[in-house]
Amino acid sequence: MSRDTVVDRLVRQATIRGAKPALYANRDGRWISTDWATYLQRCREFAGALLAEGYAPADAVAIIGNNSPEWV
Repeated sequence: MSRDTVVDRLVRQATIRGAKPALYANRDGRWISTDWATYLQRCREFAGALLAEGYAPADAVAIIGNNSPEWV
């Protein structure tokens, strides 16, 4: 049986959709898109930073704030 985690789904979508928009953010009245490949790369960079700070893969992290691409 194959895995089906949030990470698996993110990788799958980034592989399938690549340069297509994954999300949009309003910046000074303009909608700016982030593509799936960039989104995945930012997630990997953030995960690496957490590991470098001493977090373990099963540790929990919470962000309290509005939805924003900057959180990834």
